[in-house]
Amino acid sequence: VLPLEHLPEGSEMWPGGRVMRLVERGESVRYLSPDEVLRISGFPEGYRFPESLSMRAQYKLVGDSINVDVVAHLLQFLLFEWTDLG
Repeated sequence: VLPLEHLPEGSEMWPGGRVMRLVERGESVRYLSPDEVLRISGFPEGYRFPESLSMRAQYKLVGDSINVDVVAHLLQFLLFEWTDLG
């Protein structure tokens, strides 16, 4: 957590140490690229979409996907560990 004197201008501290900062009118915003979204979502480094897909379609496909590793851990917990808790 940043000390209050190091918060970016226009930011405010929320409960739990979260920082909220509003984007000012005219200020540029950098969106994540489809490749960055793929990495965050757990896709392998070399995964690429077909060139025929629009960026919008790429974002939608990643947003509709699920991470198989996360599902595997959830199923492991629900089927074997959660039931052992009583």
